[in-house]
Amino acid sequence: MNATPSGAVRIVVSDRLHAATFPGHPGTYEVTEPEEVRELLTGAVDGPAGERDDFVCMCRGEFGLVSYDAAGGPVRTVDRHGPLPLLDPALPESIPARHRAAWAAAAPGPLRGYAEGWARGHPPAPGTVTVPPRLVFGWLGTPPGRGGGRRT
Repeated sequence: MNATPSGAVRIVVSDRLHAATFPGHPGTYEVTEPEEVRELLTGAVDGPAGERDDFVCMCRGEFGLVSYDAAGGPVRTVDRHGPLPLLDPALPESIPARHRAAWAAAAPGPLRGYAEGWARGHPPAPGTVTVPPRLVFGWLGTPPGRGGGRRT
């Protein structure tokens, strides 16, 4: 793993603002790609000099960020108040949008339209996508036969 100068290799983001307003956006997710960890540490955690990182607004519209080292120990915890474009799922250059775009691009042909709709925040209507479960589970990384259902 590539550590940053602070020793962080992973950041867990708690996104209270967008989880409630952007379809399918998780309340908590991890950033593990080394360049994105550096980018997030530089833009969100370290930020411009003089910013306070200990202020937590009662409106709960802030981001919580916890960085971890390679051994899994916490390096730093920051509660960040206010907008943070780097983590705004609606902006195409944000980290969540990059991850959704990569996820959609990795989808097999029959599922690509479905994945692209989700990546844009527009889930397809139920019943509009019909593909074999084996194809879905293979794309999502679930070994065949381990899809949660029992085979008889």
